[in-house]
Amino acid sequence: MLDLLLQIAVRCLIAITLILGLVNAGYMLISPTAWHALPEWLRIRKLGVKKYGQGWSAMQVRIMGALILATVLWMGYIVLASFDRP
Repeated sequence: MLDLLLQIAVRCLIAITLILGLVNAGYMLISPTAWHALPEWLRIRKLGVKKYGQGWSAMQVRIMGALILATVLWMGYIVLASFDRP
């Protein structure tokens, strides 16, 4: 019984982490300016909208978002595929 509860809790934490990563990376990829409008707990504080909101710096934010998105999806697939099916 405890093992089942622990497995459910771990899956929920993994799902929450994956969802937060997907939202953050999606905003970074779609619009760096909109990404800067997210709450501070969801984005990196040191990246200012004046410097990273346009031009090559915005492209760097988009590239970083694409890399994070690919990594989160890959990690989610590996983690969720490794669980035994009930």
